[in-house]
Amino acid sequence: MGVAWVVSIAVAGLVGWWASGEALTPPADPLVVSEPVTYEVVTGDIGRSRTLVALAEWPSTAVVLNQASGTLTSIPGTGSAGVGDVLYTVDERPVVAGLGAVPAYRDMKRGDEGEDVRQLQSMLVELGFTQRDPDGKFGSGTRTAVRAWQKSLGVTVDGTVVQGDIVWFPELPARYLLSDGLTVGAQLSGGEQIMLLGDEPRVWIPIGLEQRNQIPDQAEVSVSIADGVWEGVVAEVVALDVSEAGDFDLLLGAVGGGPICGTDCGVQIPVGERSEYRVEIVLIPTMTGPVVPASAVVTRPDGSAYVTTSDGEDLPVTILGAQGSLLLVDGIEVGAAIQIGRASCRERV
Repeated sequence: MGVAWVVSIAVAGLVGWWASGEALTPPADPLVVSEPVTYEVVTGDIGRSRTLVALAEWPSTAVVLNQASGTLTSIPGTGSAGVGDVLYTVDERPVVAGLGAVPAYRDMKRGDEGEDVRQLQSMLVELGFTQRDPDGKFGSGTRTAVRAWQKSLGVTVDGTVVQGDIVWFPELPARYLLSDGLTVGAQLSGGEQIMLLGDEPRVWIPIGLEQRNQIPDQAEVSVSIADGVWEGVVAEVVALDVSEAGDFDLLLGAVGGGPICGTDCGVQIPVGERSEYRVEIVLIPTMTGPVVPASAVVTRPDGSAYVTTSDGEDLPVTILGAQGSLLLVDGIEVGAAIQIGRASCRERV
């Protein structure tokens, strides 16, 4: 019994000595890799983009009014008008586009004078029905030109311009959009709106504040369309007070200025509706060069960075870009062998 007690004491002493030795031994630092891995520097691309939705529509710049009364019988117009082009017909009588600032407010006939008569004379000159300089006086020469114009339209030739025969546009040629009331079969009483559209459509990306902080000014964009891609940039950033879609509108344009849709705007963007397009926006432009794992790059307290070559030399590098766990750096050649895991992760990028 006494021997057993002595043995127990001895064993307990040995266990206590081992435990105290283990307690006094500092634990290994899990952030230090004891055996560095060698990595060969390769060429790679670093960049970042994001897919968003772009909206497009033709903005309205002004409104002109129909003055014809009757049944709208046809709409041969295409949504784009020049001087003398037929917009629609009312009781089968053509209503044409004219250039002038004074809206139609009366029938014009021989003996009338005024700026509206001058506008009419200018239109007849441009259409080739007279060569006389406009003077604002509806005389025999103007009446003769009006009769010739009426004959070309296939209407009653009487030399009198009815109030509803011409819609005067402030600018021509122009894109336009007929209001909902101007549809075939509608009964018109005058006053129906014709909206004038801008020379180019508005193409924009609605975003929120968080997205705005990620997107650089003049960011490059690629807009996907049915048969190709529009390449452009963020031409302007518009801050909105109230918006259901976002807090900012990124207006898109061509790289050298002008609409991003170029000469395809009239074909690709429908008039009278808002269209949606898939757009890729570049957050970080793609750069090509030596690429290394982020775990191979160490930073010093002064902000400088370096990598360690396979033979143990610390080589200064400049970080040009990052994507995931890879860094694009300057200061090292492609094909060079470097170490990964030599330094504490507390120092790494």
